[in-house]
Amino acid sequence: MYQLGFWTMEKSPLELWLHDFGDHRTPSLTNLSSASLETIDLDVDLDADIRQHVESELAYAIDDDETTEVDDAISLKIDDHGNEWIIIHIADITSVLEPHSALESVARSRVETIYLPHQKYNMLPANLSEDLISLRTDRPSRVLTFAMRINEDQGNIIDFKYYPGLAKIKRVNYHSVESILNKDDPSQCDMVSEIDRSEQSVLRRLFKYAEIRRAYRQRNGARTFQLGSPEIKRREGKINIIWDREKNAHKLVEEMMLLAGEAVANYASEHKIPIPYRTQDKPLISVSNDQSDIFELLSLIGLLPRAETIQRHEREDPKHFSVGTEYSRVTSPLRRYSDIITHAQLKAHLRGIPLPYSETDLNSIVNHIDRMTQQIKSLQKFSEKYWLFEHLREKVGQTFNGVVYKVVRPKTDSVHHLMWCEVWIKEFALQERLLLDPVSYTHLTLPTKRIV
Repeated sequence: MYQLGFWTMEKSPLELWLHDFGDHRTPSLTNLSSASLETIDLDVDLDADIRQHVESELAYAIDDDETTEVDDAISLKIDDHGNEWIIIHIADITSVLEPHSALESVARSRVETIYLPHQKYNMLPANLSEDLISLRTDRPSRVLTFAMRINEDQGNIIDFKYYPGLAKIKRVNYHSVESILNKDDPSQCDMVSEIDRSEQSVLRRLFKYAEIRRAYRQRNGARTFQLGSPEIKRREGKINIIWDREKNAHKLVEEMMLLAGEAVANYASEHKIPIPYRTQDKPLISVSNDQSDIFELLSLIGLLPRAETIQRHEREDPKHFSVGTEYSRVTSPLRRYSDIITHAQLKAHLRGIPLPYSETDLNSIVNHIDRMTQQIKSLQKFSEKYWLFEHLREKVGQTFNGVVYKVVRPKTDSVHHLMWCEVWIKEFALQERLLLDPVSYTHLTLPTKRIV
């Protein structure tokens, strides 16, 4: 198709996939953004009567420099009794988005922001999610605040509260935070000029809590290593393969977000508030956290769960296997519809008014999210593999190490004595069916149709 001119690097089979996603396509996105914004008053705060005053403590939004939808920030707070609270501020989209409104319908139709190697497709209008409601540094930002106290010896949550508030935000990137967390001597961090000594102390204290929480989750059976999965980005005509490393800065953010998710899940369960939970089945085989390679391989062949499932809280064991606790996503409402639903339910409960979404509504919403999420995952997988193979076009003739975990022998003798095998090439996190020469098992050839 390339040789015939039907496909190019800019117009590929991805366009055929995107055609099936309707509202995610750029022209439709532009039109719907304008229409939906006309129905809301951005100067109105739906929670002005219960919103707390600006927090005195600075909150840190830790992200990549290129992030445009900034929806979470973390901080610490000491109350009047000397208790230390972990504070997690989340961009408050439900301060302008009403349940069952036109804007909510837009979010529901898209379910989440789609990230592809060559393009991003926003769930919400960009001037909302990337500007007006995104956490900003030039003025106090509207937030839904989750505040937790944890047992410093065990790591369990001992107190929780939430409220609409206003927060002072400071943006810092992962590299700067990593430099701070990896230095035992604070005086060596003077190079991080944008973060002063007192701020560095707060980040180190938060990281201590993150380590306590990680140990707590591990004791509860959590899987705390990451399956190998590189990020594939195409920028300015170049394809880059970027591996996520187990960095302390990422651990800090991950543990804080999981903490908020557990706290909300526990609270909603206790108060019988219907929200979308995330659960994951227990594996068929038990693998410890120091056996990540084995875990990844078993996951590939289906013996361990890899994908998560959104569903109602109706199971005997609602715990999320990989997280190690009950869990609900609540920290990314600018790019996930399920988080918006949970925020709306929590606010109604806080006000003591009827919940906007009934059990019946939630079941319908969750089924829709499940269905759309699977389609989006398929699109993302297709897109990543497409650009990965474009990257591999430049490496034809090179040899890479792989693990053969399944051999498909021909039913009859082949003229060339070739058979298929399923192989895992860790360098690219690539699971693929390849041709295997039984005479020389060390020589594997990528199918030509896959890379040309």
